[in-house]
Amino acid sequence: MNYFIKIIKSGVAVASTLLGRVVTFIIIAKSLGPVEFGIFAFAYAFCSLFGIVLDYGYTESILKDGVVKFNRSGGVPFSIIQTKFFLFLVLSVILIFLQLYFNFFANSSVVIIIWLSITITSFANVLSTSLRSHGKHGAESIASLLSNSAGLVYCLVIEEVGLEYVTYFSSTFLIISVLYSFSVTYIYFKLYGFGFLYFRFGILELKNEIKSNILYSLNTLLQRGLAFLDVLILGVFVNPISLGIYQAGQKIMQGLFPGALVLNNVFLPLLSNRDGKRWRKLALIVMLVSFLSGITLSGTLILTAAPMVKIIFSDEYVQLVSYIKFFAIVIAVRYVASGLAILIISVGRHSYRFYCNLISTTFFLVLAPILTYYFDVIGMMYALVVNAILTLILYSLVIFKSQKV
Repeated sequence: MNYFIKIIKSGVAVASTLLGRVVTFIIIAKSLGPVEFGIFAFAYAFCSLFGIVLDYGYTESILKDGVVKFNRSGGVPFSIIQTKFFLFLVLSVILIFLQLYFNFFANSSVVIIIWLSITITSFANVLSTSLRSHGKHGAESIASLLSNSAGLVYCLVIEEVGLEYVTYFSSTFLIISVLYSFSVTYIYFKLYGFGFLYFRFGILELKNEIKSNILYSLNTLLQRGLAFLDVLILGVFVNPISLGIYQAGQKIMQGLFPGALVLNNVFLPLLSNRDGKRWRKLALIVMLVSFLSGITLSGTLILTAAPMVKIIFSDEYVQLVSYIKFFAIVIAVRYVASGLAILIISVGRHSYRFYCNLISTTFFLVLAPILTYYFDVIGMMYALVVNAILTLILYSLVIFKSQKV
């Protein structure tokens, strides 16, 4: 029963994140229309790839080893903060150079606002992930609920008064990130104090930290990067209208998938501290919940596709209905694969997981442009389904060869 209480508490945080992110995206898509939304979504995907690098895999490594590492340091290890500042400076220079030199987006302020919001959230996630690793799901949920609710209200006000400009909508994410950062920081330091104030600047510490978390970082980049690589590929081959419609469907899928994140937040720290029969028993629970969640959500999505698109969006997005079945298949397969990923990380096989993700992502990068070129958006849907199934097969091979199974 304790597992379900933790799932509910973590679910509140994820649900509130969906409230502020996915629902906000839906409002933006409906307000801007497919063309402008497609351009905005492309800019967001572009910046988000840099954000994944900035996260550097800490949302996983802290969940697995955070309690031991933080206790040893007496708080947040300053090596983590130093590494993220270093990455922020390097990535910001690259992002600004690409925007100025290639002029990807006519409105540079949108890129700056999105990048700042992603950066602030990334730094705050170090503390929020630490709270989850200590079992403080309720505390982190409060911060997430408050900030995302405020951002959603702001977005609704913009739509109501008619300020339907990309810059105003982009600022919604900045408001959410700032409020979330302040809330999480206050909660964390109220519970644990200012443990990372023992500063140790140095190239050696930076080098060691980068080296120690490189596999988690690469895994995260390969896994989460797929959610934005498809948009960038489509941006090359299809028109903005098709891209906007596809992005609307992708946001629905992203709105249903974070249930897997709840399972990761709750079960990864528990599985990492178990062995033998206790590990196997909990592993079965993880896989059962992952399977049932994926089947339930994908089935519901298929059954409600037509009325849902009509209610949430507008007649301009009617083509989205034909894509829903593909998104549903991807959701079901990815939920099962996410359960296997939790097991793989818990037994210390994250290096094998990296190679699995590398293989599936490389295959996707080869297959997706070809299929998109010949079949337009449907070709991308085929590529996503193939990628999800291939990842599931590779994960299964790894976990069944694990010494704990």
